[in-house]
Amino acid sequence: MWFHDYSLQTISEVLTNNGFKIAHIWNSLTGEEYKVGGDWIAVIAQKV
Repeated sequence: MWFHDYSLQTISEVLTNNGFKIAHIWNSLTGEEYKVGGDWIAVIAQKV
């Protein structure tokens, strides 16, 4: 099993380094607006 935790900062760096930009972030897959300290990060990224 493979599991890796990302913070908003680390996932932003990974995406940026691979030609993506973050279009939107949430704290859940149900649309809960992002707040620092949440347990989850849902990201929509767009290739630039």
